[in-house]
Amino acid sequence: MKAQGHIHKVQATTGASAGKSFIHIGHENWNLVLHMMLGIRQSVRNVMHEEHFEIIDEDFERKYVYELVAKKTYNMRLFTFLDFSPRVFHLIRTMFGISPDDYLKSIGPENLIGNLLMGNISSLQEQSSTGKSGSFFYYTADQNFMLKTISSTEFHHLRHIMKDYYEHLVTYPHSLITRFFGLHKIKYKNATLAGKVRIYFVIMANVFKTARDIHVRYDLKGSKQGRRTKKKPDDYVDSSVALKDLDFSDSREKIRVDPDIAKALIQQMEDDAHLFQRLNINDYSLLLGIHRFKSKEEATHIRRVSPNINQFIKNSFKFKDQISNAQQPLLKSLPSFGTQSTLNDKVLGHRQSLVQYSTSEIMRPPIPFYETHDGGILSSDGKCLYFIGIIDTLTLFGPKKQMEYTLKSLRYGNKTISCIPPHAYGERFISFMKTLFDTSLDSLGQDSKYLSSNGAQQLQDDDESLLSLADQE
Repeated sequence: MKAQGHIHKVQATTGASAGKSFIHIGHENWNLVLHMMLGIRQSVRNVMHEEHFEIIDEDFERKYVYELVAKKTYNMRLFTFLDFSPRVFHLIRTMFGISPDDYLKSIGPENLIGNLLMGNISSLQEQSSTGKSGSFFYYTADQNFMLKTISSTEFHHLRHIMKDYYEHLVTYPHSLITRFFGLHKIKYKNATLAGKVRIYFVIMANVFKTARDIHVRYDLKGSKQGRRTKKKPDDYVDSSVALKDLDFSDSREKIRVDPDIAKALIQQMEDDAHLFQRLNINDYSLLLGIHRFKSKEEATHIRRVSPNINQFIKNSFKFKDQISNAQQPLLKSLPSFGTQSTLNDKVLGHRQSLVQYSTSEIMRPPIPFYETHDGGILSSDGKCLYFIGIIDTLTLFGPKKQMEYTLKSLRYGNKTISCIPPHAYGERFISFMKTLFDTSLDSLGQDSKYLSSNGAQQLQDDDESLLSLADQE
């Protein structure tokens, strides 16, 4: 049963403010959101006193169940809150410098109720997704976090890849992929429907965690089919609506950053794309937000009070060396498996040595380097502040997506459509990302292990196997 259809029935308008509202007493989802927050508070309190510990395999499978109303009373719903992998998510939050108190201050029920008592109804903003998923987002007042409803398929997929996801964040502290800080499910009985409503949701970092206005935002995949928001290049589009790949090309916009920063971003995108290729994930996007300064003095002030971004980047390579050195004994103990990719898969199969991590063992950068300048990256000309992240990272290229790929390929060809096999998707994604930067990228990707010269052959091989599958069906 899909929860979204039951809890957000009134949001059906269009326009610049479409789908936006604030959670308040009397709102149709007030009771639901309040109990979500009560469950989150219980989850955090159960692990908040664990400062240094090692994650074991069982932690990825753990599930805790809480009854949020102790006893059923007349006209009172009984909410059941389920919390998944709480110790893992506690460590992820710790890795990114989020204390339990700060987390609860942002997303706990006390903040919501306290703001309402003080007359501030804007403490939690609800907004519907403009995508096909129909998901709904709740933004915290400080803009740090989002509570997002997800489908049952996405929920189970995240559980399935949780160990790989965690290890990637440990190895790559500057990863651009969505940072999930909690995975939950809530159930309650609906008076108008038979059975219980099940709602799956995640707590995640907000890419645009800033009080500054985002004047332009882009959702970029590297594809062309259907990837235009504006009907004409000079059409007005509200700043809350994401523009797409062809809009970016039409605007002749470029990301203007120092070459070292551009190189680090591209390298991190390659590392992240490699994870998606290995996990058979496609359809992810680069979310880019641009704040334009009114004067260069603003940029000068931000640069003056911010840490040195180049030092952050340098530290990231030191950290990767630490991880690499820690893996050497395991690498030496393994037999030769032929290709490097196969060897990496074998190493990742031996989870235990990588999963054992505590904050006391490795000094991580305090924040990702692309959040150095007031949550973003200053442009090299001092005119803009960029906010960046990779989103929509839970789409498995399973039978449904394979069929979509087959049908759209027959209609449009496989060069321009968004839904293509993960390996080819990752190569195209990185290739397009390199075109976004207004700097010399000649040194980037010369030795890239992801942008191989046989990418076209790989796509052709994928086509033949999937078309053969379609013929059999």
